[in-house]
Amino acid sequence: MRICEKCKTKYDDSYIFCSCCGNRTVPEIKMCSCGGLNEYDSKFCVFCGKSFEKKEENIEIPPVKTGLWWKILIAFSVAFIGLTAVCLII
Repeated sequence: MRICEKCKTKYDDSYIFCSCCGNRTVPEIKMCSCGGLNEYDSKFCVFCGKSFEKKEENIEIPPVKTGLWWKILIAFSVAFIGLTAVCLII
């Protein structure tokens, strides 16, 4: 039998949560890519030393180049819509 740290209620060793207050009795763990089990709030693996912190990668996005073809496409679209409107009116 163990005692809950939060409410001081006795509970069985197999319980994951306290039946009285719902406090987690077993610490959460996370697995490293090496297979080692570590505490949930660990910043580094205790077996291989790998960092659990996610590194932000600076991804460079190239600027979008709008060439002459884009302007021509817009011009033809506007002309087509105008011609269609004129045909519908007549």
